[in-house]
Amino acid sequence: MRLPCLLLIEPDMPEGVSARKLVLESSKLNVISAYTAKSGLANYEAFPNVDAVVLHTHMRDWDYQEVFRQIRMRDPSMRFIFVCPQPNSITPSDNVAVVDAFDPTSLLFVAQRWMEPEMMDEAGD
Repeated sequence: MRLPCLLLIEPDMPEGVSARKLVLESSKLNVISAYTAKSGLANYEAFPNVDAVVLHTHMRDWDYQEVFRQIRMRDPSMRFIFVCPQPNSITPSDNVAVVDAFDPTSLLFVAQRWMEPEMMDEAGD
């Protein structure tokens, strides 16, 4: 069984290091990164079997809702974790979680909770 894989779409960091990516990878989650919405969609086309999409709500090139819509057209059940500077501005739903952009541990908590069955299968192999 493979380890869970997330598609992370977030703006490029001037520091060159994404705390979100580091936190996710350190917990044994595979991460495919994209730093523009356009490259995120291209990565989704190349890797459509990701387990969830982590999408920052403040992308520079496209509105995050358009990225969400395009991926959901292809896979209506895809799970999304929106990374948002104002998390109370978006309402979560069954396959949509919202986490604070300034708290990488909240992202890790949601990702681990959603990926737990896959991770348990991996541990049993």
